Amino acid sequence: RELTVDLPRVSDLPAVKAEPEEVIINITENGALIVQEKVWKLAELGEMLKTMTRVYSRPPSVIIRADRDVKYAYPVDVIAVCGAAGIHEIAFVTWKSPE
Repeated sequence: RELTVDLPRVSDLPAVKAEPEEVIINITENGALIVQEKVWKLAELGEMLKTMTRVYSRPPSVIIRADRDVKYAYPVDVIAVCGAAGIHEIAFVTWKSPE
C-alpha cells in the first residue's frame, strides 16, 4: 500500500556524485601522501583505494601530483598500491616550463 508523503524541500543543496570519478593524490617532497587535505600512510591509502574499488561499480582514476624533488620511490609506491587495489587508470600532473 502506498502512502502520500510530503517530503521536506531544500533550496541550496549541492549535488552529490554517486561515484567518484578520480582521486587526486599529492606527494610532498618528503613523501607525505595527501588526499583531500588529509595525510595518509601508504597502507591506509591502499585500503581506502581497495574499498573504493569494492564499493563502486568501477574503480576511480588516480591523478598523482608529486613534488618535482620527490624521491622516485614515493610515486612508485603509490602506483603499486593503486595496482593492488585494481586501479590502472593513473595519470601524472606536470608543469610545462616556459620556453
